[in-house]
Amino acid sequence: MTHLSKTLSWLLRHGASECGLQLDPEGYANLDAVVGVLRSRKINITKQAIIELAGSGDPLKQRLHVIGEAIRANYGHSSGIHIEYAAATPPDRLYHGSTEAAFMQIQSTGLLPMQREFVHLTTDIALAKIVAIRHGPPVIISVDTKVALATGVIFYRANERFWLTKSVPASCLSVLE
Repeated sequence: MTHLSKTLSWLLRHGASECGLQLDPEGYANLDAVVGVLRSRKINITKQAIIELAGSGDPLKQRLHVIGEAIRANYGHSSGIHIEYAAATPPDRLYHGSTEAAFMQIQSTGLLPMQREFVHLTTDIALAKIVAIRHGPPVIISVDTKVALATGVIFYRANERFWLTKSVPASCLSVLE
């Protein structure tokens, strides 16, 4: 299942054009077409198995979304897909998992998307820590969204736990003790 999940994520985020898979402007691919591509790569899979896999992933991250006969990766695309999210007012605090080394830079530049389209923030401190710990000693950054909104930062709700923004000024950040 892990191999299939990684293959599916790669296909929908980065490999669609390489594999001849058509994505619509919101990044959705037809499920039957996805099955066809995976089978051409010697992965024996059914549409129902993909739907179940999408629903069984980490509920905190919600990486895949199935609607009707289509599926997409929710974020992390390198193929120029631009998913439209509605601007929304976030909770008073959001969190970003980082590392000690990266935080030195963040203190002067604020949070920037780096190679991504958006900065990813979460309502869940434990999730921020899980994200951060993959890269070294974790630093959990707290974002004061009221201050950020007052400075013109726009937030977008990606799902129940993730929020997105283009950047957050350093003046809106503090380290969670």
